[in-house]
Amino acid sequence: MVEKGEARVDPTIDLIFKALFGQERNKDLLISLLTGVLHLGPAERPAAVEILNPFSALQVVGDKQSVLDARVTDQAGRRYDVEMMCYAHPALAERIVYCACRMVREQLGESDPYTRLRPVIVLVFTTFPLVQAGPRYHTTFRLRDAESAAVLSPLMRIDIVELPKYDKPAGAAASLEE
Repeated sequence: MVEKGEARVDPTIDLIFKALFGQERNKDLLISLLTGVLHLGPAERPAAVEILNPFSALQVVGDKQSVLDARVTDQAGRRYDVEMMCYAHPALAERIVYCACRMVREQLGESDPYTRLRPVIVLVFTTFPLVQAGPRYHTTFRLRDAESAAVLSPLMRIDIVELPKYDKPAGAAASLEE
């Protein structure tokens, strides 16, 4: 319960989200978020993360600049982009795919072998519906065959968590407002 006069922090506000999950001093909080929301098994759980520069490197003149909320890499070299989106931009899905592809591309230099590529995981929280495919609040996209679900490559994963679709499970902890 929120007492009269107490301040409540809203993590859906961009600056608050970046302060909570995009800062060196909050690495443990970020690891817990990634592990819990992405349902990472013991072998996939990051033991440590390095907070990276949230600005993407421009490769050529006229390239699009991307600024990410929390950009990290873990001890296995996997790259994570964690975003809070409060506004339904018309081309948001395309922007998410663009950022994921860019994170893959940034891993290699001109003569580097493709075997050096490490998985990219993009986790996007939205305060609005984005995926129109039913009531599920957490949707995971991967590079799979449409019929057999065979995985082409494990290099890219995009998770969308639509907060308005989330229903608190029965028996879950009460919110601060109850």
